[in-house]
Amino acid sequence: MKKYLGIGSCRVLTPLYYLNSKDICIYNSLKNWYINPIFQGNSFIGKLHNTKEIIQLIELLLGKIILSNEILSLFLTSFSNYRCPGVPREKNPEQIINKIKEDFNNIDKVFIEISSIKCYKYKNKYVFVEHISSKNPYITDWSSLMYKQDKNEIISDLEYIIELIGSNKIIFVSHFNISGINNRLIIKESLEFVSKKYNIPLILPYEDLDIKNKKYILQDDLLHYSLKGIENIKNEYKKYFD
Repeated sequence: MKKYLGIGSCRVLTPLYYLNSKDICIYNSLKNWYINPIFQGNSFIGKLHNTKEIIQLIELLLGKIILSNEILSLFLTSFSNYRCPGVPREKNPEQIINKIKEDFNNIDKVFIEISSIKCYKYKNKYVFVEHISSKNPYITDWSSLMYKQDKNEIISDLEYIIELIGSNKIIFVSHFNISGINNRLIIKESLEFVSKKYNIPLILPYEDLDIKNKKYILQDDLLHYSLKGIENIKNEYKKYFD
């Protein structure tokens, strides 16, 4: 069986979910929230958006760091009930983490999507804005935790991610809706630089799917794929399966 890992937002995790089969296992893939509002999928851990969160997850899966229950509840969706409380989540997320840890060296490829330069740091760890901006007992002034990365920091983080995983296992993915937004252009340019330097595949959905001229690929909020968009990008991801 081929094994893959998704790391990023629902824009990468949901299309990947629909590529699971009897011959393919995609860890941390997520069912379509807009069909059925649940935080479940195939060994779903959580949605991530920036390089700092991604590094923290990879280090957790490699056993390089340990995160407290407090940080986990502010970081990973499957450990948190702050965002959409009462919505079904994966059972036993600790077991999911341990399963991926044990299988990490057997994973063939890792899809890594970077979609934000905004980072939120709390107690020297990185947390996810959807959890800290919701009501919780730990943080009241969550906006003060945010800072924006510059291109040099993103490139340095990407190179560290490559060091952790290996360039031969990575497929990078950029934000799907660039459309002149400076923060996302910084991400795209950083990914292009690193991908070229280390000869790593890079998926650029905005260009690969011609999103500028095919708005039906996006939902009305311009932040998520429509069902047609999921089908289109799913086929782009599938090209990188061995």
